[in-house]
Amino acid sequence: MYSNFKQCNESLSDCQPIDFFLAKKLQSSLIFSTDSNLSSGEAAIAFHLFMALSSALNDGHTCLLLSTVAEQRLWDQDVVIDGKTHTRVGFEFPPLAIFVSILNKLPITVNDGNPLTFEHNRLYLSRYWAFETEVAQALLPRLQEHSVIDLESARDVLSRLFPKAKPSESSAKRLDMQKVAVANSLNKNFAVIAGGPGTGKTTTVTKLLLALLMIHQRSNSHQQLNEQSLSNQSMNKPPLSDRALNIKMAAPTGKAAQRLMESITGSLKRVAQECHLSDEIIDAIPNEASTIHRLLGVKRHEHNFKHDAENPLDLDVLLVDEISMVDLPLMARLLRAMPVHGRLIVLGDADQLPSVAAGSVLADIAPRELLGYSPPNIAMLNKLTGYAFEPSGIGLDHLSLLTFSYRFDGSGGIGLLAKAVIAGDVDETKAVLASNNHQLTYHEHSSLIEWLSPQVKQHYSQVFSVKNISEAFTAFDNFRVLCANRKGERGTENINQLTENLLRKFGTIKTRDNLYHGKPIMITTNEYSLGLYNGDIGLIWQVNNKLLAIFPDGKDENNEVVYRYISPARLPTFETVYAMTIHKTQGSEFANVALVLPEEDNPILSRELFYTGITRSKTHINLLADKTIVAKTTEKRIIRHSALKLRLFE
Repeated sequence: MYSNFKQCNESLSDCQPIDFFLAKKLQSSLIFSTDSNLSSGEAAIAFHLFMALSSALNDGHTCLLLSTVAEQRLWDQDVVIDGKTHTRVGFEFPPLAIFVSILNKLPITVNDGNPLTFEHNRLYLSRYWAFETEVAQALLPRLQEHSVIDLESARDVLSRLFPKAKPSESSAKRLDMQKVAVANSLNKNFAVIAGGPGTGKTTTVTKLLLALLMIHQRSNSHQQLNEQSLSNQSMNKPPLSDRALNIKMAAPTGKAAQRLMESITGSLKRVAQECHLSDEIIDAIPNEASTIHRLLGVKRHEHNFKHDAENPLDLDVLLVDEISMVDLPLMARLLRAMPVHGRLIVLGDADQLPSVAAGSVLADIAPRELLGYSPPNIAMLNKLTGYAFEPSGIGLDHLSLLTFSYRFDGSGGIGLLAKAVIAGDVDETKAVLASNNHQLTYHEHSSLIEWLSPQVKQHYSQVFSVKNISEAFTAFDNFRVLCANRKGERGTENINQLTENLLRKFGTIKTRDNLYHGKPIMITTNEYSLGLYNGDIGLIWQVNNKLLAIFPDGKDENNEVVYRYISPARLPTFETVYAMTIHKTQGSEFANVALVLPEEDNPILSRELFYTGITRSKTHINLLADKTIVAKTTEKRIIRHSALKLRLFE
């Protein structure tokens, strides 16, 4: 065994200090301080298992699936230090049966109350076992218990919100899956609406909220009439006052919440005009969305929130967008704060990157391989929509999947590339890149500066030439450089510096100062007193000969963006943001995207990362990547181990 991390690092390649010290702590509490009767060899196996568990958690798994390390040699890659190759022998794990025998000697069952839990050949840190169990136990009754709705009233509402398709529209559009998704979600206490970019998730959920409001309004009206009749109230008296549904909306980040609100507002305006809706119904849709953390009520220096099971949220319907970004612990805390009667509706794209922290909640609760509806749900859908669906699958009644993209018509390079990449089809991916499609520009052998320079001049120079802050944000949000990682020549840190150098070379930035008029910044820590949060993006702007940091802050009653002006001296930590990591852009969209992949293979690369970067663009993507890296990235799929799907559906 290792007496310190240095000794461990001399035997194991790429072992991390956090993994070593967590394993040491677990070893002390579970092996040395208990009557475990482990031999020295068994104790060594257990120690390395603990390290592997810590590494798995850092990779986003909620547990260590023992079969993935059984009979495997880990940490054995040679490393080069000061030009010399040093051998790392690594550690070879035994067969699965020996793992089970060793772990069964430790007090780590679900009832032992120790920091580890061993269950069904999965090893957990107990808090993650608890989060996973809590999410499953909170969702199961919501999946099984449905609200009662008046089918006739619901059918009338759907007919109003979804006029019949025009004869010229394609068959894919005539079978209106948005209508099906709304119909399917009307009686669910938990509903998932999933789909890729441009499939109309926001339009669908806007109509869903409107449908819930309209059905609720009709139900209240009928109830009032019945109550008046039963109590023999005078017809001259006003009816009992309606109580509108209390709807709230949230997203994981401030940018995602802002985009959700903008999208809902735009969809609401279109639907209101098309369907001639009353002001009363329109006004019942919220005019703001918050981050999940702000919704739950942040407690400084604490993991828990103000709203929990003892103090649930005051709402009837909660809509959460970009659910793929929500990790397992946050999902547990969100469900903990939901009132029993409250409906939870979540939106997301299961093909996008999962959360940065542990868990793959959307993929677990929306497993497409099990997609299908139960006979009772099919009967309801057929009555509401007039379609003729057949029962199939195991009955994932809570899930509505949108697949028809209104943004990408099937011939554009963005849609074709995204489809090929997420399918893991390397040959098709290469074919799309070679097609010179109007939505796609591909560079394989250009140098970074040759690729970057014309794009910076074309797009970012515009930010500095406009007259007011509104035009500056519009110009800035039109384009972004996306990177897979922060470090290295093709990482965000270097590209942000190169961009500033280019803008100075072009004469756009006229000072050597770190802060200058037009500089884009991203907040990297939460500052609750200022209402600024990690990921918020602003611009440094000169106002009356003084530089201020300006951030969008919602919209006023005229739907005009409101801005906040803050002295740079008061800002929490921030960084330049001409270039962003793909992870940071989840929940954002840009008209034009410049996407660059590393020159060498990197553990962070995956088809989900590539797909997420591609689909941030609405009109054009300019890609710099070696074809070998493209192939390796497309082949590599993110698989996160958890038992949440098993707890819910098997």
